[in-house]
Amino acid sequence: VYDHEKRDLSRKLTAVQHAHHHAVLATTHVHLDHHLCAEMIMVKGSAHMIEEMTETIRQQKGVLHVSMSMSST
Repeated sequence: VYDHEKRDLSRKLTAVQHAHHHAVLATTHVHLDHHLCAEMIMVKGSAHMIEEMTETIRQQKGVLHVSMSMSST
């Protein structure tokens, strides 16, 4: 969940996905209200890469909540 009006945040979040384009399978974006959006990013890859990507997203100013769920295939 993030504040889409935070300067450059949407661009930074998109850049994280592009940096991991080989792993991103799908993204779902939901408008919660005038300021807040929720985004679900489904990725496939090593646990280390997924944790690193999650932490990069978590560190962005304007990101209010990050939750990660992993499963093996």
